[in-house]
Order: sequence, then structure tokens, then C-alpha cells
Amino acid sequence: MFDVHCHILPGIDDGSKDVQMSLEMLRREAEQGIEGVIFTPHFYASQNDPETFLRRRERALKELEAGLGVLSRVPRYAVGAEVHYFRGMSRADALESL
Repeated sequence: MFDVHCHILPGIDDGSKDVQMSLEMLRREAEQGIEGVIFTPHFYASQNDPETFLRRRERALKELEAGLGVLSRVPRYAVGAEVHYFRGMSRADALESL
């Protein structure tokens, strides 16, 4: 089973508040048999440009990865984004990198 929509990355949106919470969320995912997770923090074009969002997401990912050693089992993971609709979205080339 795969979780393709979660807010586990720490401190980036309305999901996990910190690394400890993220680790607990991943521990529970593994306990429930989740084999893979796609981290999908919110992207709001009105709050961040894509480059700023990508820097924030990368920083949150590195913080989480630094703590993964405490877990006995970590599901495979990838990063993505939950992109909220905005006017002109279809013409926003930079979204491809999210």
C-alpha cells in the first residue's frame, strides 16, 4: 500500500509541526503496512514562488532525513506537492519542478 498524499514534512504546512511529529507519523505509516509515501506539502502561488517553495521543501526534507536513523523501518518516499489552483496555472512553467 502507498500513501500518495500526506503532510509529513516538518513545519512546512498544516501537517507535522516538527521532526518528532514527522518521525511518529512515519513510524505509524510503517506499522500499518505502508510501503511507500509521497510527501505532498501545499503549494500556494499566492504565498510562495516555486523556487522559495522548493527551498523550504528541501530544508524540511533534510531535517526529516537527519532523524530517520531512530526508526527501525522507514517506508520508501518521494517528494511532490499539493498544488492549489490559481488563475494562470496552466501557463506556469515553473510548476513542472514541484
